[in-house]
Amino acid sequence: MRITILSNVEDMETKESEDIDEIEIYKEIAKVMGNYLVRMEYKPRGMVLKRYTIDKEQRMAVLFYKYGDETIRYYMYMNSKDSSLGEKSVDDLIDKYEITTNGHNISVKEYAIKNSEQKRYTADFENKDIQYQIKGKLKREELDEIIKNLFFM
Repeated sequence: MRITILSNVEDMETKESEDIDEIEIYKEIAKVMGNYLVRMEYKPRGMVLKRYTIDKEQRMAVLFYKYGDETIRYYMYMNSKDSSLGEKSVDDLIDKYEITTNGHNISVKEYAIKNSEQKRYTADFENKDIQYQIKGKLKREELDEIIKNLFFM
């Protein structure tokens, strides 16, 4: 595995690689967040993990997946009064729905992107005091399949 450290500012690391071992990354994240991480088991064909960041101080991790020309982000952060993933949106919310998988309710928001036929989605859920969010531009069916195949430890 080839890893290049892009930045190491205090307790925050960003790593990028052409061949990232996701199992090892989840182990690294678990050292910061705990061993109960929800893993993304299914990914559409062509969706590849390209880089990730771990912020030990804020107890937050982000996995960045390349999918065609888009970047799909998978956020994990500890639930605290100070911790919230702010969402600024210039896109129009057009739908909200919920998917239940493995007994967990996952809230999904669908946004219309101005001047585009493409849609942007955010899926939010919590498990064992960890907040999760999957965010990006992809087909609704693909996001739903990712959600249905989440692996809860």
